[in-house]
Amino acid sequence: MVESDNGEDSVRVAESKLTRTKYAAAVGLLRGKRIAGITYYVLMGGDDGREPEQWDFGTWHAATMGVELVADSGERFCAVWGDSFDHYGLELFTGPMTDHVVMLGEPGGVAAISVSRHPQWAGLVGTELTGVDVAWSDDPVSTPSRCGLAPGGHTRGSR
Repeated sequence: MVESDNGEDSVRVAESKLTRTKYAAAVGLLRGKRIAGITYYVLMGGDDGREPEQWDFGTWHAATMGVELVADSGERFCAVWGDSFDHYGLELFTGPMTDHVVMLGEPGGVAAISVSRHPQWAGLVGTELTGVDVAWSDDPVSTPSRCGLAPGGHTRGSR
């Protein structure tokens, strides 16, 4: 468990260090995939610890623990916040989100929420990703800060 500022246990995240080579490989594998589903992983709270936190703020979303993309081939890719390059950089991995979070569906843990039909994502479902780009920050450590996904070769912006 990771300990929070107030001394209470919070959701554990599996340790996984990423290298630039592995990161580039995951980005390369995502290119050309047809997206079949998108799932957000958000923290749960409330009185019983089973209420997903607010994630849809209209023009932006807060997938607090990460995002999983499922290709029509069944392959899974997940984007999580990690510290492989610096504190809280965006990291892209091949494989399911369950490789990176624990306490899925448990009180005080993480909820999986399908957003495949959400208007901000629906246009990507069923389309081939011909453009996948990672933006690296300009800070001295060069942390990955966002990933742009695009059908037809044009980056549609950060998701």
